[in-house]
Amino acid sequence: MKNIFIFVVCGAREHIDTLHFSLPYLQKFSSNEIWVLTDSSRNEVPVIHDHIIDIKTPANFDNHQASIYLKTGIYQFVPKGNKYCYLDTDIIAFSNEVDLIFNEYISPITFAPDHCTMEQFSSYAVNCDCMNQYNIYRTKLDEELGRIDPLRWSTDEEVLRNRRVLIAHYDSQNTFLKKLKTGLRFVFSKTNFNLVGDLIYDKKNKVWRDKNTGKEFMHRLSLSKSTRKIGLKWNYKKNYPMLNDGRSLWRNTCYHLKELIFEKFQVAVKNPNFQHWNGGVFLFDDNSH
Repeated sequence: MKNIFIFVVCGAREHIDTLHFSLPYLQKFSSNEIWVLTDSSRNEVPVIHDHIIDIKTPANFDNHQASIYLKTGIYQFVPKGNKYCYLDTDIIAFSNEVDLIFNEYISPITFAPDHCTMEQFSSYAVNCDCMNQYNIYRTKLDEELGRIDPLRWSTDEEVLRNRRVLIAHYDSQNTFLKKLKTGLRFVFSKTNFNLVGDLIYDKKNKVWRDKNTGKEFMHRLSLSKSTRKIGLKWNYKKNYPMLNDGRSLWRNTCYHLKELIFEKFQVAVKNPNFQHWNGGVFLFDDNSH
């Protein structure tokens, strides 16, 4: 039994160019054979490689469908008796440990986990209106915050640097006691309030400025107030703007994929943080068919 890496590509030049970028890296670091599965009749430019499996795909498929046909039917087009690692063309090897991936195989098939949970992936996978809602309200909130704080759109490096420092420090106040201590300091400070370094808040003019240069870098914002102005509610307990059903505007999540999986397959996904497979990397052999 041999361990073999295999890419699938066909059609547009951009995908073949991506393959030609990734191939030299894998060739440099792997001691295993590397194959490419393609339909050369569809390719805008030739695939340059020494081991190509050329399969004629159904003529009524577009190039994307043809790629899926090759990828999901891959076991039909390769010799039996080997262990294979499928790779998307944008997977790049960067060390000689790449061959260790074959040790991860657990029969009958092993997929890599996706980078996000199913609820985060849902609005990209299902033709629902959730993504549109997120985009509409985020745009509205951005416009409202920009109206109050025009420096939000500044490209001045000093302004950007001071804003980053202030926001990072604010985000670090992640416990109730820290927030309480900061709040009390703010209430009992007089004209100027110093939060971090040389960054001070001018209470009279409601603006943040650099103590050394006097340069303004942020106007006072109230996220909760701005959220209400665009027609949403603010979750004071968890500090985020809420859509009407309670979901956070900061995280693209929805339940439609889970609902449709149950509707179509009668499979209930009970874990709210279920991390689904990613088809970009998987290991298979004869037991996978």
